[in-house]
Amino acid sequence: MIGSILATTTLYKDWYPGKLKNIADTDKVRGDQALETIKTAVDLGYIVIVADRLSPQEFVEELSSTGAVIEIESESKRSPGRRRVFTRASTIPGTRAIIWTEAEKTDLIKHLPALCLPVIENEADLVIPKREEALFKASYPRYMYESEIVANRLTNKFFRKYSLLAQSDLDLDIFFGPRVFSQETIRLALDRYKLVDERKTYRNEFIDPEEYLNTTYFPVVAALFQRKKVISVTIPFKYPETQRQNEETASEGNIEIFKEYRRNQRKGLMQGMIEFARYLRNEKSIITIED
Repeated sequence: MIGSILATTTLYKDWYPGKLKNIADTDKVRGDQALETIKTAVDLGYIVIVADRLSPQEFVEELSSTGAVIEIESESKRSPGRRRVFTRASTIPGTRAIIWTEAEKTDLIKHLPALCLPVIENEADLVIPKREEALFKASYPRYMYESEIVANRLTNKFFRKYSLLAQSDLDLDIFFGPRVFSQETIRLALDRYKLVDERKTYRNEFIDPEEYLNTTYFPVVAALFQRKKVISVTIPFKYPETQRQNEETASEGNIEIFKEYRRNQRKGLMQGMIEFARYLRNEKSIITIED
């Protein structure tokens, strides 16, 4: 779609060329899906900007062959690479909509026109895609589905408690991941916030703003706080079958470990969003703007 740019990041340290040797090879499974996502988007006419971190040279060469614009990222955390691709996308003339997605979400590409159109036509400042319930439940690993249902329910409850969403507003599928930003709202994803917690009360890795929060969760909270037009668009997204098999293989016999990881993720990201909302309301918070 004209005026739409796809921005994403890649990190597949253990990717290897050729055919998949073992379904348990996570970086190979995800890396192959990422290459498919990016190539499909480029073939459909989208400008795709990718920041790669620590993937082997063979993967970067495959990535380059897709026609995507490649940035090499050396920072150890996730947000710097995302800011890099957002900044690059926002400077391209004619850009109207900037799409963020994890590169493995191959099925998302065919739904991009429906997600970008509200931003292109100035009907939305930020679009949060929402997974159609039946496919969400049927295609995801069960522990992931159950975890994200709870995470979304609690987050939307928090949004309403802080008057960021009205009771009549549709719930946001914020833990799905993809976002479509307007040129104005992408600026919210470029701000840098830091954790001020001298007592180290919060030991959860997911509350670190420079991982996920600064570039994908705080911008949503900030847009809602500023009364931007944040809308939900439902799509029939299907989780990749190979990735599901990979994750079910990885969790086999270790399901409680995976569930605990998801609980920690949910707690950390939610606590981060709550603290950020307090900061925006000029209340005492462990989150503050980085100088």
